[in-house]
Amino acid sequence: MFASTRILQTAFVLFVVCLSLGFLRATSDEVGKAGCGLHWEEWKEAHEKKYDSLTEEVDKRQVWEKNIVVVREHNSKTGRSFDLAMNKFGDQTHAEMISQMKYPVDPIQIPITPLLNGIAEPPSSVDWRTKGYVTPVRNQGACGGSVAYAAADTVASREAIHEAKPARVLSAQEINDCCAITHRACLPPIVLDKVFDCIHSIGGLCMADSYHKSKNFTCNNGTCSPFAKVPNGGVQVATGDEKALAAAVAIEPILVGLDANHTSFFMYRSGIYSEPNCKTKEPNHAMVLVGYGSQNGQDYWICKNSWGADWGMQGYILMARNHGNMCGIASNATYPM
Repeated sequence: MFASTRILQTAFVLFVVCLSLGFLRATSDEVGKAGCGLHWEEWKEAHEKKYDSLTEEVDKRQVWEKNIVVVREHNSKTGRSFDLAMNKFGDQTHAEMISQMKYPVDPIQIPITPLLNGIAEPPSSVDWRTKGYVTPVRNQGACGGSVAYAAADTVASREAIHEAKPARVLSAQEINDCCAITHRACLPPIVLDKVFDCIHSIGGLCMADSYHKSKNFTCNNGTCSPFAKVPNGGVQVATGDEKALAAAVAIEPILVGLDANHTSFFMYRSGIYSEPNCKTKEPNHAMVLVGYGSQNGQDYWICKNSWGADWGMQGYILMARNHGNMCGIASNATYPM
């Protein structure tokens, strides 16, 4: 009897939600159908979403309805440089997005001019993907691990460039186990500008499929042979200097820390990303900078994320370049030497 009453109550709540969101149908066909019709089911199926109860689904659906309005309103703006999408973050609040995916990144404090290897003026464009020196996009999962993934992929690119061979996937887990300051179930803190020094000190990184994670988060690299080494640790790019960053990435892909704590970033789909609320000195996420270029008079950076190939432009984002150090992309940049 109680269970039946509970089901009826939940069904009524769902009915009320649909009624309360009915105004959406008057403003947008897309949003209207998504409100109480097929598009919600299609989105759930596309992103393999399953909920523990009908009540949870009602709650998630309400969040999804709000997010789809944000996406529609942004994509309807004239003169926008990028588009948003109802991706896998579509049923999450902004707080949920941040809590699941952000990574504790300590900002680089001391500006150091990079070793430019004789490059006085960076070329007009760079894209290391075209040479096969960038590993496939990976998915760090719901537990923050962007520094480890970005550092491993940066070292992999360096090795590929020096050996003139396609990049091989290295172990991000090894970095989490061997370079974290402290260990806990989620979000092990790794100092951004010390990660390559750590990789140097442990003798390099093993292949991703050869490193075996330990049960107690201890460094377990004695069970595998390092595939790629970092002979001289890390080099920091001059803080805030986008020209220096371009010169550095002309040598090899760069690990960058930046402010990604914005709904527009989580739900990015395509175009050149520019967020007016971004901060330049509060990094909370890390990516791999693999190149740069220009499009229709707008300069951009090419960044590889670790949220899977179903996010953004097949796992990549174009960040505004020469646009006031967008989101601090040039504030916390470092690369292995």
